[in-house]
Amino acid sequence: GKDISSADLRNADLRKVNLQGFDFTDKDMTSANLSEALLIGSNFNGAILRGANLSGAKMGGFRLRYNKLSIVSMMDTDLQGADLSSANLRDADLTGSNLKNANLKGAVLRNVCFRGAILSGANLQGAEIGKAFFASSDLKGANLNETDCRGVKFSDAKLRGCTFQKANLKKVDLSNLDLREVDLSEADLRKTDLRNSDLQNARLFKADLRKTLLSEANLAAAYLSSALMQGTDLQWANLNQAVLRYSVNLTPAQIQSAKIDRETKVPHYLKIHWISENDFRCEEKAGASSNSL
Repeated sequence: GKDISSADLRNADLRKVNLQGFDFTDKDMTSANLSEALLIGSNFNGAILRGANLSGAKMGGFRLRYNKLSIVSMMDTDLQGADLSSANLRDADLTGSNLKNANLKGAVLRNVCFRGAILSGANLQGAEIGKAFFASSDLKGANLNETDCRGVKFSDAKLRGCTFQKANLKKVDLSNLDLREVDLSEADLRKTDLRNSDLQNARLFKADLRKTLLSEANLAAAYLSSALMQGTDLQWANLNQAVLRYSVNLTPAQIQSAKIDRETKVPHYLKIHWISENDFRCEEKAGASSNSL
């Protein structure tokens, strides 16, 4: 890359500058303004970008790879709307950074710390996010389709309206979260902890919910059609107005342990007998199969 080893880049004004292919290895770029700069193919190995403004920057192929003694600090960095598609940000510290509407599609984000970061509307489709830390981050409306989220921490994260289509969320802790309007269609949620979470109006079409923990979750008006539900824990879950049509391997005992209303749509192989306004009995229909769509 182009050598700028002698330049002092702290607080530098590099707005809209073409920095394509530059080598920023180990540079201190604290509070530098790189908004709308062209950074494609630039090398930021070991660089310090704390408080830098990279909003609207074009950064495809952005590299952040470090040795054992160096972790790139990008705390409080403004990356709003930045194009970081396929960027390597592994192990970076993005605590408190603004990545609203940023494009992180296909990016390498393993072990990245996003604590308190703003990622609302960001595109993380297909990104490598294993063991990333999203605690207290704002991911409202973000695209996490086709991501492998195993080992990812989402404690206290804002996830309302996120899309996790075909994502692997196996054994991930998503308990006590606001997951209203989240799209989990065809996601792998086996043994995922969703206890006490609010999944009102969530979409779980064809989701794998085998042995998923949904006790005391709010699934009001959720769409669970064709979901795999063998061993799903629905104890005290709210299924009012939920759509469970064509769900597979759902048992009367599971329904009986949950809360339903007369608008809850159960699979064709189950029948609800209403005893009173709130009490019901669920049983299998004679000759109906529960293990086929």
